[in-house]
Amino acid sequence: MVYIIQMQESKLQHGLSTEARLLLLLRYSGGRTLNQLADELGLSRMGVYKRLVVLEKKGLVTRKIHKTKLGRPAFLFMPTEEGRNSFGNENVLLGRLVEYLDRTSHGGLVSCFLKDRYATAHRDYSERLKGLSGNELVLALAEIRSEEGYMAESRLLTRDLAEMVEYACPIFEIAKRHAEACIMEQKLFSELFGGEVESTHRQVDGRDICRFVFHTRAKRASKREAAKVSQYSEGIGAGPYAVPSV
Repeated sequence: MVYIIQMQESKLQHGLSTEARLLLLLRYSGGRTLNQLADELGLSRMGVYKRLVVLEKKGLVTRKIHKTKLGRPAFLFMPTEEGRNSFGNENVLLGRLVEYLDRTSHGGLVSCFLKDRYATAHRDYSERLKGLSGNELVLALAEIRSEEGYMAESRLLTRDLAEMVEYACPIFEIAKRHAEACIMEQKLFSELFGGEVESTHRQVDGRDICRFVFHTRAKRASKREAAKVSQYSEGIGAGPYAVPSV
């Protein structure tokens, strides 16, 4: 089941490019017609078609004739192998390098790298997020993460809860062998945010996304807010978490 949230209802959002949204829909659904894509993205058929042509020329999308019971046949658009692998998780060479270091008793180098990466990110993120707090910080953090290849989005769940969802994981091949990579990222977000940050979904655990919930109040979430987090968590994992309208 593809889980789609109409993001125009969100009070806080950070959008991906339309091309990225198209690839996300096609990646998790297996294929969509032009009409389906236009409806789900909130764009005109021509607007979607122009972008599909661009993705076809890049070798990321292909099409085939889709016969229907009623009416004329339509094109079914699908991601190519390259399109499915364009989200940053399939860095095979990096995985082999990490595996080699672990196998040859040099795994400590990976841990040293992760610690240095954490320190560098903490310094750079702090500089860019200076003067921001709460929801504005979450929004800016998602923008930074997207620049680094994580394909991140942020949105406000309730007045006191915000979240950040990442569709890609450039360090996936490291994280699946070294759990401290994920722990460090959650710690980094919490320290930058200055409050509680929950990690509810991780791609290394077989989920489609990484998801972080930011408690924008100092005190613990109320029962109502906790239920809100649970509600969104239950719906995630079978498909793209959010496909915002553009």
